[in-house]
Amino acid sequence: MTVALATTGTVLGTESFHFTQFLEEGSRGNEVRELQKSLNARGYDAGNVDGIFGAKVKGAVIKFQTDNQLKVDGIVGYEVRSLLNK
Repeated sequence: MTVALATTGTVLGTESFHFTQFLEEGSRGNEVRELQKSLNARGYDAGNVDGIFGAKVKGAVIKFQTDNQLKVDGIVGYEVRSLLNK
């Protein structure tokens, strides 16, 4: 049996969240939880979804930035948010 799936560019489980905050190592809260979910869903290992922006999340952000030809600093600023919000 063959199953065909259509893709829309939206990662399942993240389509209803809109990132608005500047996030960096040490940030905490719901937006960090959503960041972790979004990165994990895209194949970037942000670790357990605990709402804490630690070294594992920073590493996932750096990989995301590298893969998307962005400035690599491990910070979720405007450019990273723009891509995550697509």
